Amino acid sequence: MDILITNDDGITSRGIIKLAKLAKAFGNVTVIAPKRQCSAMSQMITLRCDIKVEKEDFPVEGVKAYSITGTPADCIKVGIAYLKLKPDYVFSGINNGYNTGFDIAYSGTVAAGMEAVMNGIPAIAFSVEVDGEFDIIDGYLQDITKKLIERQPLTDGIWNVNFPGSFIGELKGIKWDMEISRIQLYQDNYLISGSKDNTIKIWKLENNNYRVKQVIKLDREIRKINPYINNTHIGFLVTS
Repeated sequence: MDILITNDDGITSRGIIKLAKLAKAFGNVTVIAPKRQCSAMSQMITLRCDIKVEKEDFPVEGVKAYSITGTPADCIKVGIAYLKLKPDYVFSGINNGYNTGFDIAYSGTVAAGMEAVMNGIPAIAFSVEVDGEFDIIDGYLQDITKKLIERQPLTDGIWNVNFPGSFIGELKGIKWDMEISRIQLYQDNYLISGSKDNTIKIWKLENNNYRVKQVIKLDREIRKINPYINNTHIGFLVTS
């Protein structure tokens, strides 16, 4: 089986390296991933600028890898149209952070899988708790993947697998075929204060430091904080 792997965290992320290592058990693996961080880009594609494709020295033996200056969805398009790949399956991830509830609409990881399905290729998206351990992934990803591949390939959706970031001893089981929760876990909170220069500055909290995102003319300053609410360690969530 020929497998195309991509993600939205970038070519150097630990998740995609781990996924490539584990995916080798299922066949030939090619990696095409964004050169930079592309989280929350959903299924955006590049329209008005060039895409640079560069071969990478990937730290997994026997795996060909390319980085591109585009988005996760672009990775699928480049693999099919430019590199002329004909993958039997697309694996996307392993994302650093759960993809659950309505938040999957933002996910570049899930969107890459949907781009594959739109091109007639079945796909699985993998995610793990933010900065979580890979212990459960090491113990279960291959078995879960084998069972999903053995099922009838989905033609109108993808498999979405979320791993707890804890250790195997804390695992309480696997939840299969879950419906997507009608909730949004990623919440925006706004702190509003006056501004002296008649501008509005939108800030985002990243790693406990504020970073300016955008400046527009207005008469207030808004600081935008985005806490990520993690799920409880209850086991896998496997949804379609």
